[in-house]
Amino acid sequence: MDTTIIIKEFSKLNLDKKSIVTIGKFDGIHKGHQKLLKYAVKKAHENDLVSVAILCAVNKSKLYKLEDNIEFIKDIGINYIIVIDFSTEFYKITATNFLDFLTEYYNMCYIVVGEDFKFGRNREGDINTIIDYSKNHDLKYKVMSFAFYSGLRVSTSNIKKYLSQGNVYGACKMLSREYSIRDTVRHGKEIGRTIGYPTANLYIPCSMFMPKDGVYYGLVRIHSVDFQNENLPKLFPSLVFIGSSVINEGLRLEAHILNFNGDLYDKEIEVFLLEYKRENVKIESVEHLKKLVKEDELNTIIYFKRRNYMSINRDAKSTIVKDFGRNEKDTGSAEVQVALLTNRISYLTGHFKTHTKDNHSRRGLLKMVARRRKLLNYLKNTNLESYKSLIQRLNLRK
Repeated sequence: MDTTIIIKEFSKLNLDKKSIVTIGKFDGIHKGHQKLLKYAVKKAHENDLVSVAILCAVNKSKLYKLEDNIEFIKDIGINYIIVIDFSTEFYKITATNFLDFLTEYYNMCYIVVGEDFKFGRNREGDINTIIDYSKNHDLKYKVMSFAFYSGLRVSTSNIKKYLSQGNVYGACKMLSREYSIRDTVRHGKEIGRTIGYPTANLYIPCSMFMPKDGVYYGLVRIHSVDFQNENLPKLFPSLVFIGSSVINEGLRLEAHILNFNGDLYDKEIEVFLLEYKRENVKIESVEHLKKLVKEDELNTIIYFKRRNYMSINRDAKSTIVKDFGRNEKDTGSAEVQVALLTNRISYLTGHFKTHTKDNHSRRGLLKMVARRRKLLNYLKNTNLESYKSLIQRLNLRK
């Protein structure tokens, strides 16, 4: 089956095939969750099984909304998503009885869970419970090891910890995608519009987790047919404010979308956080706010220009690989890396002629120059002829 069926109750399905089941809170569908889900899909295909994901709904401090998590799981290719909203009766089910229900309801013959999986009344069940159960039942099991990033276990709680510190990069690495917040644009007091910086206002429910208060560089995707045409970008560069507002009480997120004048009220938007810029400051007056936002907008423009400089488009990269690589797939040789770095360094050097105060990009440039120097020294010591040819072709000083 190619489609995913969502069932929002723990009840019996009349399945013609046996199933492989995976279970979890699945809030955020980070790299660890993805390992479980992808393994289930893979084994289902290999063994002619149905893949079932039991999603235990989270009601407090949610990283993502339930519907977002469901969409992430659907994208991986799971056949059935069973949403469990825990009730008092459900908490009374023993661990062994829970496995009995999975077998009866979903024709389970295979279960895949994480190392720390706990289940049943008072969290009495664990991996050993599954192992013991499998000895007396026709059940295979797989215990997936944790995923790690930078020495830390990939988990929803660690992603929240990163976001609470303003470390968007670390959170995105654990998620394997940009972290985003999705909701409907509501009316505020329109202070931003009166000072020339209109914002899309989101009143995020208290049940949702929110990252560190402050100002971010971000992107906005508009989920509305009114703005889905080939003449508009899919993602709009934006200046994002997160935190409680004295001006707009209860407001938790505002996005000032650069070079955009459309009406977004009652439209759903998704705000992707890219980088934390600064902490919130106390606003003394409207003039103070205007001055602050003007400076933030300028820095946002510089950030996105730098972002474009740092990422060479595919055509340019292909040309460099073709000219300097040993074959069409060679992206890792010293010669190709030096040529790519030289291209980026050239872009940034031109950028500084008009943006002399962009110190963030300047630090990036210095790192690139040091990296190129190291690669050139390596090439000089290992392949002198290639080194001489390369610096001549790139017009570099020896």
